[in-house]
Amino acid sequence: MRWRKLIYSLAFVFSSAPLARADVPSTQPSQFLRFVEEKNGPARLEIATVDYRNDAGVSVALIGAVHIGDASYYEGLDESFDHYDALLYELVKAKDGPATPKKGQESAHWIGKMQKVMKDKLGLSYQLEGINYDKPNFVHADMNWEDFSARQEERGENMFMLSLKSALRGEGGDADPGINGFTLLGALASPDSQYHLKYLMGRMFAKMDGPMDAMADDTVIITERNKAALKVLSDQIEGGKKNIGIFYGAGHLKTMEQTLVKEMGFRKVGTTWRTAWDIGTAPVTRNPTTKPVRR
Repeated sequence: MRWRKLIYSLAFVFSSAPLARADVPSTQPSQFLRFVEEKNGPARLEIATVDYRNDAGVSVALIGAVHIGDASYYEGLDESFDHYDALLYELVKAKDGPATPKKGQESAHWIGKMQKVMKDKLGLSYQLEGINYDKPNFVHADMNWEDFSARQEERGENMFMLSLKSALRGEGGDADPGINGFTLLGALASPDSQYHLKYLMGRMFAKMDGPMDAMADDTVIITERNKAALKVLSDQIEGGKKNIGIFYGAGHLKTMEQTLVKEMGFRKVGTTWRTAWDIGTAPVTRNPTTKPVRR
């Protein structure tokens, strides 16, 4: 189970591009991450933007984020953000700290450092380098660091506990049988390790619903931060904003959707998929341990 704890921890840390749109209204819970692989062709990790509307004509978009991704992914997102009256974003910051992160800013927290390491290892870009947070329509919608830390301490919540909880939830039937400790070691040892690691992690991230649901089960890191974001959303609606985006890690969005639909009177009207990781086609020296498991 140790290798799964590692992958679930990494998935939590990371929680013009091709687009594919499906405009069929649905009451089914949304999927916000998916892994796509064409037969004998390229693979990619895609992330969703799901649109909602209420009877008062207010539109809300839940815009999934992964914190490391292709430069083109962030370029496409950055351009799309200009079209919202208000763009709500996540950032656990110091109470008296700046309202927006700066490009190139590095977090002193171990999560930020891990993201920077994985960015370099996988040949990807960093969210804080690819998104311009100084735009006038950007609105901070998260907890401050002091309150966040105090609430976690009250609950005895820490990354080890959350990772263990997620790993235990992930031991069910949705786990990918083609990913285990041996495939991870094989990917690391491969001369094409960048491709193989992205391939394995992309497949794993697309199966994170169960583990992320465990983290979302009344935790500070998900539940309390979602409450803060949705409080800001309500304030923006009361202030007259009609077209609002919420840019948050994908692991937050299933529970946000539940609140929007069940408590706030919104209905889902469409989904857009954007490529976050263009993984590409397997190199000629493809490591057999990363070959997809055909069912």
